[in-house]
Amino acid sequence: MVALTASFAPAPAPATIIMPMKKRSGGTVCFAELSFPSFLPKQVENIKDTFARKLATRIDRLRVPVSFLDNSIMSSCVRPLIQSKTSPVVLLHGFDRMEVHVS
Repeated sequence: MVALTASFAPAPAPATIIMPMKKRSGGTVCFAELSFPSFLPKQVENIKDTFARKLATRIDRLRVPVSFLDNSIMSSCVRPLIQSKTSPVVLLHGFDRMEVHVS
């Protein structure tokens, strides 16, 4: 495991949730519209748990620069509800000394 620090770009406008559920005519209940990130699969819309749906709206992708590659590594995270001034530590699983090939 490699521990890296990363900084977040300014947060996008948060998804506005007026009501977690709304009632349709005919008595069926559906979820209020949420703005999910475009990189998530369409199946995310099938999640029924309100907390999980709100959490999914905060998922973000970010580029993490690493010293052993010319390019950055893409990672995902859930943006915190309250941004702090300190940079978070990002843990990238699946990297160890046996897998890193430096040319």
